[in-house]
Amino acid sequence: MIEDKVLNGTGTGEPTGILATSGVQEVNPDGADTMGLVKAVRRAKGRVQRVGGVTTAVLLNPEDQEEIDLLQDTTGRFYGQGPFGTGPGTLWGVPVIASEKIPAGQALVGDFKQVQLLDREGLAVTAFNQHKDFAQRNLVYVRAELRAGVVIWRPNRLCLVKAA
Repeated sequence: MIEDKVLNGTGTGEPTGILATSGVQEVNPDGADTMGLVKAVRRAKGRVQRVGGVTTAVLLNPEDQEEIDLLQDTTGRFYGQGPFGTGPGTLWGVPVIASEKIPAGQALVGDFKQVQLLDREGLAVTAFNQHKDFAQRNLVYVRAELRAGVVIWRPNRLCLVKAA
């Protein structure tokens, strides 16, 4: 859940998410195909570098990651590691993170060291069985609370690849 709020938060009663933060750069893909997304990720990486950032990760929807992994040339050879490759998935030399929280057809590229979760109050976990008839039914009520805020120190070191 915290992953969703850090990325897609509206700022009202929850943190302002990365995708709603002003100052995050945007790049449009050349076309609606997978290769257009791959090229746009490279352009986004360049934009981050031009403002002094080091691209640490590419965030992709799992559907897009699958399409990129399955890209083949005209002779049927996979561009990437193929079905028998091992190791972490990368795109333009940068680790790829798959998340359903980013919409398909989009990618978030950037220096994720610029995004931090600052604790205001540490994690508090409370467990008790004195809730209604939980003791009779051998159930335990668990409540976990965390008060934190998301800080994006330099939003221009993040770049969203988004279709126009």
